[in-house]
Amino acid sequence: MQSPTPSGDSFVSSRPVERTDRFSRFIPSKTDAKDRLPGTLFMPTRDSPQEEFARSVFRTTNLPDSVIWENVSRPVRDKVYFLYGRADVLASAIDDLGLEVRMDEPPPHHANIRGWPEAEHLQQELADEIADRATLVRPEGTDRLPGGKR
Repeated sequence: MQSPTPSGDSFVSSRPVERTDRFSRFIPSKTDAKDRLPGTLFMPTRDSPQEEFARSVFRTTNLPDSVIWENVSRPVRDKVYFLYGRADVLASAIDDLGLEVRMDEPPPHHANIRGWPEAEHLQQELADEIADRATLVRPEGTDRLPGGKR
């Protein structure tokens, strides 16, 4: 079983998800980085009608903020102009709603929230509930981190 290195770059999928694991959803929109997180952050998507609905998150359990912002967020930062924060939520909060977090690497630490219902209004209710249980974490010392998109 591998565990995260101080740099946060190891693959950790060999370790099952535990209820105490923290997962983060990175926030590329300033309007979503509010004290009350919007449920839209956690709304699931799917690439085709044959695929299961999912919402991408990253396991950040026991990683220092500096590693999360510099290394773990990189796959998201490479696709956006800025990151304004992250929404942290425990696996137990997701599990208690009847959903499941499954590791899905690469990239390192990546996972998906799965088990969503087909009906959009039910998805929205669950996404709102996850957002209510999540905590906003802003980058220390700045209002945003630069992304890789130019």
